[in-house]
Amino acid sequence: MRRFVVVVVALAAAAILLWGPPASAQQRVSVGQEWRYAGTVTLVYSQAQPGQKAQEESQKLRLGASATVVGKQQSRLEVVRFRNTVPVGAASGDARLWIHGTDEHDARPPEDMMDALDLPAPFGVSLKPGYQRTTKMPLFGNPPLLVPPMRLRVTSVEKIGARSCLRAERTVAGKLPLKNAPGQPFTLRLTEYSERFWVDRQSGGLVKYEGTAGLEAEDGEHVQKFRFTTSLALGGVRNVPMAECQSRRAQAQQLAALLKLVQEIPTSHERADELVKQAQAQLQQFQSDHPESPYLAAANSLGATLGHWEAWAERQKSQTLLVGKPAPPVQLKDLESKERTLGEYQGKIILLNFFASW
Repeated sequence: MRRFVVVVVALAAAAILLWGPPASAQQRVSVGQEWRYAGTVTLVYSQAQPGQKAQEESQKLRLGASATVVGKQQSRLEVVRFRNTVPVGAASGDARLWIHGTDEHDARPPEDMMDALDLPAPFGVSLKPGYQRTTKMPLFGNPPLLVPPMRLRVTSVEKIGARSCLRAERTVAGKLPLKNAPGQPFTLRLTEYSERFWVDRQSGGLVKYEGTAGLEAEDGEHVQKFRFTTSLALGGVRNVPMAECQSRRAQAQQLAALLKLVQEIPTSHERADELVKQAQAQLQQFQSDHPESPYLAAANSLGATLGHWEAWAERQKSQTLLVGKPAPPVQLKDLESKERTLGEYQGKIILLNFFASW
């Protein structure tokens, strides 16, 4: 029993050292901090022809996210952002890594509304009770599908555990639904949007988040409806040595370069095979350089995407090799189920019955 108590006390002490001081002693968000979050994302989706009733499908994902502050440029924090979304019941999902806060690496992955949330400090100003502002905000993708005017206002002061938090709301400053600009291949309507933030008054860091967004997309033949619901809660904050911060920045830059290379593959038909080999070499180099990286899940996700484009490049290569050469022998069955070769029909008129196999 005594040994058990000693172990518990030791674990508690280790946890305090790992995740930093209690909430009352938290300082402002600063370089060298890692903020970890956990939550869920629920997507409800439906598709139907105009005027018809649609059947809904839903998917729930577990969300893990971290934000490591690795530097500062003037008043902007440079943050390595990592997120991993895993369908409930699945062993793995989709992981993304990017750097936010620099001009070079400011692109966000085209996912749900969580990517419009700057972690760990969601706003570039110190919030106060009664604060409000209206600004345009890019939403849904890069480049964004919509850039609506958004109204942010602080509504109250609430307690989240031991932390005193400012509760803020962000909504569309105008009437809904809101349409995308004309000239697009489809009509996009924002039918619902609301976000709620609980920001620690002392540190300025996000403690809790809830968001909901509804979208409708119509191309003349189908109407698709999406509804995102995201919830996020702070799991802990810990200090990261500067050497580790520099390593994490370098890892994020490596994976950003690899992502850029992978994205070039489908647009470079002649060099697709070469680009696949380059990307494979870079991925293997990353895995060799950082076997204990906290971002291995992001590398594995890129590896899965690379595998898809590798198969595509192989098909492209095979098709190119067939150009100008005799067609391979193919056997077909006639109406009497007899095997025939294409050579038997050379010079003859062929009537194709597309319904024969239905």
